[in-house]
Amino acid sequence: AYDDADGDGFGDEGTAVAVCTATVDQVVEGGDCDDDDWDVYPGAAELCDGQQNDCDTAWTETDEDGLVSFWAADAAGTDVTAAFTGYYELSNGEYAVCEGSYAVELGAYRVTTSVEALHAGTVQLTKGGSEEILGAIDSTIQLSGLAFVGGDALQGGAIFANGSDLQVSDCVFTDNSAQTYGGAILSALGSSLAVSNSVFEGSTAGYGGAAIYSTGALSVSDTSFAQNDGGFGSAILQNEASTVTIDRCDFSDNTASTGGSAIAVSGGTIQINDSTFQDNVSTGWGGAISAGSSAR
Repeated sequence: AYDDADGDGFGDEGTAVAVCTATVDQVVEGGDCDDDDWDVYPGAAELCDGQQNDCDTAWTETDEDGLVSFWAADAAGTDVTAAFTGYYELSNGEYAVCEGSYAVELGAYRVTTSVEALHAGTVQLTKGGSEEILGAIDSTIQLSGLAFVGGDALQGGAIFANGSDLQVSDCVFTDNSAQTYGGAILSALGSSLAVSNSVFEGSTAGYGGAAIYSTGALSVSDTSFAQNDGGFGSAILQNEASTVTIDRCDFSDNTASTGGSAIAVSGGTIQINDSTFQDNVSTGWGGAISAGSSAR
Protein backbone atom coordinates (compact mmCIF):
# COMPACT_ATOMS: atom_id res chain seq x y z
CA ALA A 1 0.00 0.00 0.00
CA TYR A 2 1.01 3.61 -0.45
CA ASP A 3 0.45 6.77 1.56
CA ASP A 4 -2.03 9.11 -0.20
CA ALA A 5 -1.38 12.52 1.34
CA ASP A 6 -3.53 14.51 -1.10
CA GLY A 7 -6.48 12.13 -1.26
CA ASP A 8 -6.53 11.73 -5.05
CA GLY A 9 -6.55 7.92 -4.98
CA PHE A 10 -2.89 7.46 -5.91
CA GLY A 11 0.05 7.17 -3.52
CA ASP A 12 3.71 8.07 -3.32
CA GLU A 13 5.92 5.19 -4.54
CA GLY A 14 8.44 6.05 -1.86
CA THR A 15 5.99 5.13 0.91
CA ALA A 16 5.26 1.57 -0.27
CA VAL A 17 4.74 -0.95 2.52
CA ALA A 18 3.43 -4.50 2.60
CA VAL A 19 0.14 -4.68 4.51
CA CYS A 20 -2.77 -7.04 4.73
CA THR A 21 -5.31 -4.21 4.83
CA ALA A 22 -4.70 -0.62 3.79
CA THR A 23 -5.45 2.09 6.37
CA VAL A 24 -7.76 5.02 5.68
CA ASP A 25 -4.76 7.12 4.52
CA GLN A 26 -3.37 4.43 2.23
CA VAL A 27 -4.23 3.31 -1.30
CA VAL A 28 -3.25 0.33 -3.42
CA GLU A 29 -2.37 2.40 -6.49
CA GLY A 30 1.04 4.10 -6.58
CA GLY A 31 2.70 6.32 -9.17
CA ASP A 32 1.66 9.73 -7.85
CA CYS A 33 4.40 12.14 -8.98
CA ASP A 34 3.21 14.90 -6.60
CA ASP A 35 1.41 13.57 -3.57
CA ASP A 36 0.87 17.08 -2.18
CA ASP A 37 -1.41 18.12 -5.07
CA TRP A 38 -4.75 16.44 -5.70
CA ASP A 39 -4.75 17.69 -9.30
CA VAL A 40 -1.68 15.54 -10.10
CA TYR A 41 -1.83 11.75 -10.45
CA PRO A 42 -1.48 9.09 -13.18
CA GLY A 43 -4.16 9.56 -15.81
CA ALA A 44 -5.36 12.93 -14.51
CA ALA A 45 -6.95 15.34 -16.96
CA GLU A 46 -4.55 18.08 -18.07
CA LEU A 47 -5.42 21.43 -16.48
CA CYS A 48 -4.42 25.02 -17.15
CA ASP A 49 -2.10 25.26 -14.17
CA GLY A 50 1.43 25.31 -15.56
CA GLN A 51 2.32 21.83 -14.37
CA GLN A 52 2.20 18.22 -15.46
CA ASN A 53 -1.06 16.69 -14.20
CA ASP A 54 -0.99 13.11 -15.49
CA CYS A 55 2.61 12.24 -14.49
CA ASP A 56 3.55 11.83 -18.16
CA THR A 57 7.28 12.47 -18.56
CA ALA A 58 6.73 13.70 -22.15
CA TRP A 59 4.73 16.73 -20.92
CA THR A 60 5.54 20.31 -22.02
CA GLU A 61 3.69 23.47 -21.06
CA THR A 62 2.37 23.88 -24.62
CA ASP A 63 0.21 20.82 -23.91
CA GLU A 64 -2.01 23.24 -21.97
CA ASP A 65 -2.65 25.63 -24.87
CA GLY A 66 -6.36 26.09 -25.45
CA LEU A 67 -7.39 24.80 -22.01
CA VAL A 68 -9.68 26.46 -19.46
CA SER A 69 -9.84 25.13 -15.90
CA PHE A 70 -12.01 25.85 -12.87
CA TRP A 71 -11.44 25.47 -9.14
CA ALA A 72 -14.28 25.73 -6.67
CA ALA A 73 -13.34 26.38 -3.05
CA ASP A 74 -11.56 23.40 -1.48
CA ALA A 75 -12.03 21.25 -4.56
CA ALA A 76 -9.86 19.72 -7.24
CA GLY A 77 -9.61 21.45 -10.61
CA THR A 78 -11.92 20.57 -13.48
CA ASP A 79 -11.51 21.03 -17.21
CA VAL A 80 -14.25 23.34 -18.58
CA THR A 81 -12.71 23.94 -22.01
CA ALA A 82 -15.53 22.36 -23.99
CA ALA A 83 -18.14 24.57 -22.30
CA PHE A 84 -16.08 27.78 -22.52
CA THR A 85 -17.52 28.94 -25.83
CA GLY A 86 -20.63 30.91 -26.70
CA TYR A 87 -22.67 31.65 -23.58
CA TYR A 88 -21.01 30.44 -20.36
CA GLU A 89 -22.23 31.14 -16.82
CA LEU A 90 -19.41 31.77 -14.36
CA SER A 91 -19.55 30.10 -10.92
CA ASN A 92 -18.08 30.89 -7.52
CA GLY A 93 -14.41 30.02 -7.67
CA GLU A 94 -11.35 30.59 -9.83
CA TYR A 95 -10.83 30.18 -13.58
CA ALA A 96 -7.46 29.83 -15.31
CA VAL A 97 -7.28 30.33 -19.08
CA CYS A 98 -4.35 29.11 -21.14
CA GLU A 99 -3.01 30.48 -24.41
CA GLY A 100 -5.62 30.81 -27.15
CA SER A 101 -8.53 32.82 -28.53
CA TYR A 102 -12.01 32.22 -27.12
CA ALA A 103 -15.32 33.52 -28.53
CA VAL A 104 -17.50 33.82 -25.43
CA GLU A 105 -20.37 35.61 -23.76
CA LEU A 106 -19.60 35.23 -20.07
CA GLY A 107 -22.39 35.73 -17.54
CA ALA A 108 -21.94 36.34 -13.82
CA TYR A 109 -24.92 36.56 -11.48
CA ARG A 110 -24.36 36.92 -7.74
CA VAL A 111 -21.00 35.18 -7.74
CA THR A 112 -17.51 35.82 -6.43
CA THR A 113 -15.05 34.66 -9.03
CA SER A 114 -11.82 35.34 -10.88
CA VAL A 115 -10.80 34.80 -14.50
CA GLU A 116 -7.07 34.95 -15.11
CA ALA A 117 -4.74 34.14 -17.97
CA LEU A 118 -2.08 31.70 -16.86
CA HIS A 119 0.41 33.90 -18.74
CA ALA A 120 -0.57 37.52 -19.33
CA GLY A 121 -0.83 38.54 -22.97
CA THR A 122 -1.54 35.07 -24.35
CA VAL A 123 -5.33 34.92 -24.00
CA GLN A 124 -7.81 36.72 -26.23
CA LEU A 125 -11.54 36.92 -25.48
CA THR A 126 -13.81 37.93 -28.36
CA LYS A 127 -17.55 38.33 -28.75
CA GLY A 128 -19.25 34.95 -28.74
CA GLY A 129 -22.91 35.89 -28.39
CA SER A 130 -25.43 38.66 -28.93
CA GLU A 131 -24.30 40.79 -25.97
CA GLU A 132 -21.06 41.95 -24.34
CA ILE A 133 -18.10 39.63 -23.75
CA LEU A 134 -18.71 39.70 -19.96
CA GLY A 135 -21.91 40.72 -18.22
CA ALA A 136 -21.91 40.90 -14.40
CA ILE A 137 -24.83 41.48 -12.04
CA ASP A 138 -24.39 41.74 -8.25
CA SER A 139 -21.02 39.99 -8.44
CA THR A 140 -17.42 40.40 -7.33
CA ILE A 141 -14.98 39.63 -10.14
CA GLN A 142 -11.22 39.78 -10.63
CA LEU A 143 -9.86 39.78 -14.19
CA SER A 144 -6.16 39.48 -14.95
CA GLY A 145 -3.92 39.09 -17.99
CA LEU A 146 -6.75 38.97 -20.55
CA ALA A 147 -7.24 40.73 -23.90
CA PHE A 148 -10.80 41.80 -24.74
CA VAL A 149 -11.05 42.33 -28.49
CA GLY A 150 -13.91 43.42 -30.71
CA GLY A 151 -16.69 43.50 -28.14
CA ASP A 152 -19.87 45.22 -29.35
CA ALA A 153 -23.09 45.98 -27.47
CA LEU A 154 -25.68 48.65 -26.80
CA GLN A 155 -23.66 49.61 -23.70
CA GLY A 156 -20.51 48.11 -22.25
CA GLY A 157 -19.08 46.58 -25.42
CA ALA A 158 -16.54 44.35 -23.67
CA ILE A 159 -17.80 44.41 -20.07
CA PHE A 160 -21.13 45.44 -18.58
CA ALA A 161 -21.22 45.57 -14.77
CA ASN A 162 -24.42 46.18 -12.81
CA GLY A 163 -24.17 46.39 -9.02
CA SER A 164 -20.81 44.62 -9.10
CA ASP A 165 -17.29 45.10 -7.79
CA LEU A 166 -14.80 44.67 -10.61
CA GLN A 167 -11.00 44.53 -10.42
CA VAL A 168 -9.10 44.57 -13.71
CA SER A 169 -5.32 44.15 -13.90
CA ASP A 170 -2.82 43.56 -16.70
CA CYS A 171 -5.58 43.50 -19.32
CA VAL A 172 -5.78 44.91 -22.86
CA PHE A 173 -8.97 46.29 -24.43
CA THR A 174 -8.81 46.76 -28.20
CA ASP A 175 -11.45 47.86 -30.74
CA ASN A 176 -14.46 47.49 -28.47
CA SER A 177 -17.59 49.56 -29.10
CA ALA A 178 -20.94 50.55 -27.63
CA GLN A 179 -23.83 52.27 -29.30
CA THR A 180 -24.35 54.45 -26.22
CA TYR A 181 -21.90 54.37 -23.27
CA GLY A 182 -18.86 52.36 -22.28
CA GLY A 183 -17.21 51.09 -25.44
CA ALA A 184 -14.88 48.85 -23.40
CA ILE A 185 -16.32 48.90 -19.85
CA LEU A 186 -19.57 50.17 -18.39
CA SER A 187 -19.63 50.14 -14.58
CA ALA A 188 -22.97 51.39 -13.28
CA LEU A 189 -25.89 51.01 -10.89
CA GLY A 190 -23.89 50.67 -7.69
CA SER A 191 -20.79 49.12 -9.23
CA SER A 192 -17.20 49.95 -8.31
CA LEU A 193 -14.27 49.58 -10.69
CA ALA A 194 -10.51 49.37 -10.12
CA VAL A 195 -8.19 49.16 -13.13
CA SER A 196 -4.40 48.75 -13.03
CA ASN A 197 -1.56 48.07 -15.49
CA SER A 198 -3.91 47.89 -18.46
CA VAL A 199 -4.32 49.29 -21.98
CA PHE A 200 -7.38 50.75 -23.72
CA GLU A 201 -7.09 51.51 -27.41
CA GLY A 202 -9.36 51.97 -30.39
CA SER A 203 -12.62 51.85 -28.43
CA THR A 204 -15.69 53.85 -29.48
CA ALA A 205 -18.98 54.88 -27.89
CA GLY A 206 -21.81 56.81 -29.49
CA TYR A 207 -22.52 58.99 -26.46
CA GLY A 208 -19.44 58.83 -24.25
CA GLY A 209 -16.95 56.89 -22.16
CA ALA A 210 -15.43 55.07 -25.11
CA ALA A 211 -12.96 53.26 -22.84
CA ILE A 212 -14.67 53.49 -19.44
CA TYR A 213 -18.09 54.74 -18.37
CA SER A 214 -18.63 54.75 -14.61
CA THR A 215 -21.26 55.94 -12.18
CA GLY A 216 -19.61 54.56 -9.03
CA ALA A 217 -16.23 54.63 -7.31
CA LEU A 218 -13.45 54.45 -9.90
CA SER A 219 -9.69 54.08 -9.54
CA VAL A 220 -7.28 53.73 -12.45
CA SER A 221 -3.51 53.33 -12.15
CA ASP A 222 -0.56 52.67 -14.47
CA THR A 223 -2.86 52.42 -17.48
CA SER A 224 -2.74 53.91 -20.99
CA PHE A 225 -5.60 55.22 -23.12
CA ALA A 226 -4.95 55.82 -26.83
CA GLN A 227 -7.04 56.49 -29.94
CA ASN A 228 -10.39 56.10 -28.22
CA ASP A 229 -13.29 58.06 -29.70
CA GLY A 230 -16.61 59.09 -28.17
CA GLY A 231 -19.02 61.93 -27.80
CA PHE A 232 -18.12 62.92 -24.24
CA GLY A 233 -15.16 61.70 -22.18
CA SER A 234 -13.54 59.47 -24.76
CA ALA A 235 -11.19 57.72 -22.35
CA ILE A 236 -13.16 58.07 -19.12
CA LEU A 237 -16.65 59.40 -18.43
CA GLN A 238 -17.76 59.61 -14.81
CA ASN A 239 -21.42 60.50 -14.83
CA GLU A 240 -22.49 60.67 -11.18
CA ALA A 241 -21.26 62.03 -7.87
CA SER A 242 -18.56 59.54 -6.91
CA THR A 243 -14.81 59.53 -6.33
CA VAL A 244 -12.41 59.15 -9.25
CA THR A 245 -8.68 58.59 -8.69
CA ILE A 246 -6.21 58.53 -11.60
CA ASP A 247 -2.58 57.61 -10.88
CA ARG A 248 0.34 57.39 -13.32
CA CYS A 249 -1.80 57.08 -16.45
CA ASP A 250 -1.17 58.16 -20.03
CA PHE A 251 -3.83 59.68 -22.31
CA SER A 252 -2.90 60.24 -25.95
CA ASP A 253 -4.65 60.76 -29.30
CA ASN A 254 -8.16 60.42 -27.88
CA THR A 255 -10.95 62.36 -29.61
CA ALA A 256 -14.35 63.62 -28.49
CA SER A 257 -17.10 65.37 -30.44
CA THR A 258 -18.69 66.99 -27.38
CA GLY A 259 -16.07 67.51 -24.67
CA GLY A 260 -13.36 66.03 -22.48
CA SER A 261 -11.43 64.03 -25.05
CA ALA A 262 -9.50 62.27 -22.26
CA ILE A 263 -11.65 62.63 -19.13
CA ALA A 264 -15.12 64.04 -18.48
CA VAL A 265 -16.59 64.27 -15.00
CA SER A 266 -20.08 65.60 -14.39
CA GLY A 267 -20.07 65.29 -10.59
CA GLY A 268 -18.21 64.02 -7.58
CA THR A 269 -14.50 64.35 -6.88
CA ILE A 270 -11.60 63.64 -9.22
CA GLN A 271 -7.93 63.41 -8.28
CA ILE A 272 -5.25 63.05 -10.96
CA ASN A 273 -1.65 62.25 -10.01
CA ASP A 274 1.52 61.90 -12.11
CA SER A 275 -0.35 61.42 -15.39
CA THR A 276 0.31 62.67 -18.93
CA PHE A 277 -2.01 64.10 -21.60
CA GLN A 278 -0.86 64.46 -25.20
CA ASP A 279 -2.61 65.19 -28.51
CA ASN A 280 -6.12 64.70 -27.19
CA VAL A 281 -8.68 66.61 -29.29
CA SER A 282 -12.22 67.76 -28.60
CA THR A 283 -14.40 69.64 -31.07
CA GLY A 284 -16.43 70.87 -28.11
CA TRP A 285 -15.04 71.96 -24.75
CA GLY A 286 -12.24 70.59 -22.58
CA GLY A 287 -9.59 69.39 -25.00
CA ALA A 288 -8.20 67.00 -22.38
CA ILE A 289 -10.44 67.29 -19.29
CA SER A 290 -13.99 68.49 -18.86
CA ALA A 291 -15.31 68.92 -15.30
CA GLY A 292 -18.95 69.84 -14.78
CA SER A 293 -20.06 72.51 -12.35
CA SER A 294 -20.76 69.92 -9.65
CA ALA A 295 -17.35 68.24 -9.96
CA ARG A 296 -14.32 69.18 -7.91
